[in-house]
Amino acid sequence: METTPVIRTVKADVVIEDGAHKGKITAIEIRTEPYAYVDVVLEFEDGKKLTAGYPDFLAPSSKLGQFLLRFGMDLQIGSAINFDFLINRTCQFITLTKKGKNGKEYANVVADSVKPIEKE
Repeated sequence: METTPVIRTVKADVVIEDGAHKGKITAIEIRTEPYAYVDVVLEFEDGKKLTAGYPDFLAPSSKLGQFLLRFGMDLQIGSAINFDFLINRTCQFITLTKKGKNGKEYANVVADSVKPIEKE
C-alpha cells in the first residue's frame, strides 16, 4: 500500500489585537462537542476569521435570541428561524485575548458584542 506524504507550510501565528473590529458574517455552523453551540463565523476586513459561539437554545431572552434580535429578527414563539439571512451581513464586534488551558493566548470574540453595522 502506497502512502501519500503529508506536507504543510509553517505559517506565523495569527495575531488579533484586542478591541473593536468590523467584518462580515460568512457562515453559521453547528457544534455539538463538548456542548451544543451555534457558531457565527466572522471574517475581519483583512480576511482573518474567528467565531462567536452561542449556546444552541433559542428563546427571546437567550444569548442566541438576543443575537438574532440585534440583527432585526422577529422571534415569534413556535416559529422556525432560517439563519441564512445573516450571511454576508456586515457587523462590528469586540475581541479579547484569553489564555487557554495549554497556556497559549487566543483571541476570542465577545459574543454579546456582535451587532450589525447600520447603513450610513
